[in-house]
Amino acid sequence: MRGMVKLKLEQKKDYIIDRYLSGDSTCQLGKEFECSNAMIYKFLKSNDVEIRPGPSDYQNDPKIFRV
Repeated sequence: MRGMVKLKLEQKKDYIIDRYLSGDSTCQLGKEFECSNAMIYKFLKSNDVEIRPGPSDYQNDPKIFRV
């Protein structure tokens, strides 16, 4: 099953990368391609796509809460 998902991701590589770079999240793409957001994350990383920080990356950043 996982091999079939990887094949589907590879076939849509440019589409997935374009969508992610346009603002779609790994969760949104995972739902569309019926796989986990972790699989999308790994796919993007393996294709040298710079990953945006997620919400948990901001939780401990005091600059975000400056008024």
